[in-house]
Amino acid sequence: MICALACPLSLGQKAASAIETTDRPCYNERNTLEQNRSETGVMTLMFRKKIGKEHTIVKTPFECKRERLTVRGTEYRPKGANLPIAIVCHGFMAFQATVSQYAAALAEMGYVTYTFDFCGGCAINGKSDGLTTEMSVLTEAKDLESVLDYAASRSYANPNHIVVMGCSQGGFVSALVAAKERVEDAMKIDPFQAIKLFTEQTIKL
Repeated sequence: MICALACPLSLGQKAASAIETTDRPCYNERNTLEQNRSETGVMTLMFRKKIGKEHTIVKTPFECKRERLTVRGTEYRPKGANLPIAIVCHGFMAFQATVSQYAAALAEMGYVTYTFDFCGGCAINGKSDGLTTEMSVLTEAKDLESVLDYAASRSYANPNHIVVMGCSQGGFVSALVAAKERVEDAMKIDPFQAIKLFTEQTIKL
């Protein structure tokens, strides 16, 4: 299932989200994902920290290859084995640090989580190889597939439980890959919809 998730960065882990899917299964508090419905019928999702003792998260740089290019990123690994996988993609011309708060929240939920810089896809601070003039949504999809393969090959990860998500263009790329890969869920973080929702809610206050 592919759902669209809008999360304004300023709201952090309790970010409200608008999605159009109406029959998405509801996670309970124990699984740290809460589902609500607004008066307008728009579904909202809010991330919650895992109940009980928080995970110890280890952040480690990683590298993998996409053809001749090196993709560089960061692994957020909680304690445990057979961990579900989450991969978070940054938006157009952004870089991996812009989605680090989502990666940290997912790692606290028990996912081994990955962020990375698209090859040629960063205006500043990008650590992966590649030129901007050679970047497209198709090359970014290949980057994500390479990271997915890397994550699935880790001995402590469960390759049968994979979630991908992304901001803006990264969300579009996530949907492209999820449509043909072994992905359980794809979520698109849409900053424009999020700003609209946040502004409307602020005006009501």
